[in-house]
Amino acid sequence: MTTNITSHIVTSLPEHMLSEILKHAASNSIADFINVKLCCKTFERASNYENVSMEKVSLVPWRKCEKGFQKRCKAANNAEALYRKGMINCFSRRKSESGLRYLKKATEKGHVEAVYTYGIILICLGGELRKQGLRVLSSLHLPKPNQGNSRMIASCRSKAEKFLRCMWVHVALTGPKGICCNCDCDFEEKPNHSTSTVCQTWDASNDVGHCCGYCFWDREANLFCKHMLSEILKHAASNSIADFINVKLCCKTFERASNYENVSMEKVSLVPWRKCEKGFQKRCKAANNAEALYRKGMINCFSRRKSESGLRYLKKATEKGHAEAVYTYGIILICLGGELRKQGLRVLSSLHLPKPNQGNSRMIASCRSKAEKFLRCMWVHVALTGPKGTCCNCDCDIEEKPNHSTSTECQTWDASNDVGHCCDYCFWDREANLFCRLLRKYLVN
Repeated sequence: MTTNITSHIVTSLPEHMLSEILKHAASNSIADFINVKLCCKTFERASNYENVSMEKVSLVPWRKCEKGFQKRCKAANNAEALYRKGMINCFSRRKSESGLRYLKKATEKGHVEAVYTYGIILICLGGELRKQGLRVLSSLHLPKPNQGNSRMIASCRSKAEKFLRCMWVHVALTGPKGICCNCDCDFEEKPNHSTSTVCQTWDASNDVGHCCGYCFWDREANLFCKHMLSEILKHAASNSIADFINVKLCCKTFERASNYENVSMEKVSLVPWRKCEKGFQKRCKAANNAEALYRKGMINCFSRRKSESGLRYLKKATEKGHAEAVYTYGIILICLGGELRKQGLRVLSSLHLPKPNQGNSRMIASCRSKAEKFLRCMWVHVALTGPKGTCCNCDCDIEEKPNHSTSTECQTWDASNDVGHCCDYCFWDREANLFCRLLRKYLVN
């Protein structure tokens, strides 16, 4: 009886409402979308791949179910699916014509990021296509006085950057050369001291004076091209330093786009010994690369006995949002005590760990692992004294379970997950004591 009533309610709903329900189901997961479709014939008929949300689907799908779902969405002319296919074909699979067709289709359906990317590409191609690109971009209807500060532009830049990070970028565009449009534009950019002039970030590009639509979009296209080249160089550096240098040397365009600030240091030794690695890390540090600053800080603090210098580097890396630097810098400040302890707790709160089970957080596991790897690689000459138990008037169940597999002196960090409920103060005091114990383990006598 209940099933019949439910079925009657579903069939009585208008089709556009059923489509909205399916759209929200797909935004949670592909499985939810399929389950809702299978629950009754009414939902099956109303299922519309054209308007379904792809928010929770990877930008570049690798799993079979995601690939199949994206393929069906593309076949149904889903604007987001067309945009994604266009981006992959244009910049990763070297199928420019096919990619442009998909981007054009998504543009015609009013997909904002597709309008932005398609227009920028047409401007870069030059000639009559440049004029066509400007017409396409004019459909975004940006506020004239401050186009660079538009939320829509920020959203388009962010989406493009996410996409370029997710895939192998094999195709680069050449930015448009300055074309005189006989306008009176105040086009000079404000200097940005945090980054080099060559490798300016998209955020800094908002700081410009008044300029016309032609000049604004030419400049936006040049920034887009620079960012693409930076991504190619970033991937090259993640393979080896030699690849990074070879790509830089292949042409002046790559030389100008080379960005040591954002380059990946994944394949570079934590403590470099070879001359080429030392030089590479030095240039990354000079460009304020967060990973390079973190590494320099760790070496200066614990190996070279330059605590003040090391803390400065760790602080810089922390300000750039480097998770392992935040963890280490916060722990050191807690160990130093006094007012610095409070400062350390504020720093560590920026990690935004899940409250009930902070010890089991993946981020904590990653920070512990990175710290231990680093300490194994270098001569540790400096140890820290862990914080003494400070009464915070809380009701914490902080007692650790015994771990028989290791000695009490060198207890592994994995065992530290087995604790009861505790507040932030107690959790981080305990984490600091474990960190100090690890330092003593690798300390050179």
